[in-house]
Amino acid sequence: MLCIKPPVYNAPETTGIYDFSTGVFFSADCFGALLKDTIEKFTDIPPAMLKEGMVTWATVDAPWLALANDLIFGATLDRFRQLAVRSVLSAHLPPAFGSFDLLLDHLILRGQHRHLRVPIRRRLSNYCIGQQIAQSETFF
Repeated sequence: MLCIKPPVYNAPETTGIYDFSTGVFFSADCFGALLKDTIEKFTDIPPAMLKEGMVTWATVDAPWLALANDLIFGATLDRFRQLAVRSVLSAHLPPAFGSFDLLLDHLILRGQHRHLRVPIRRRLSNYCIGQQIAQSETFF
């Protein structure tokens, strides 16, 4: 077994685990995707939905990726390709068997949504303002 920092992470303590004997890589939150539907089998995810979902996930979960040097990030992904991963277990996708190169290829596209619009932001702001008003009415 090998404990390794996944190529994409949102916290410095994130640790992936690669099992040499089985070729299984537990990638923590790396290789996540925001999908429009709940899908239980990786092979049931339409290719365009997977690609878009992964780029969006990387943009939201690790916004620093947009600033990463393409050559250095590409070299990092190439080092992962050398692991001969057969299966990926991610916290944010169904188990992916035999699709490691595809997942890495989608990570190269990170940062395409540099100015991602999050419709929830306005609702969250309104909620926070509402909470502040409610607190001021309650405590003052």
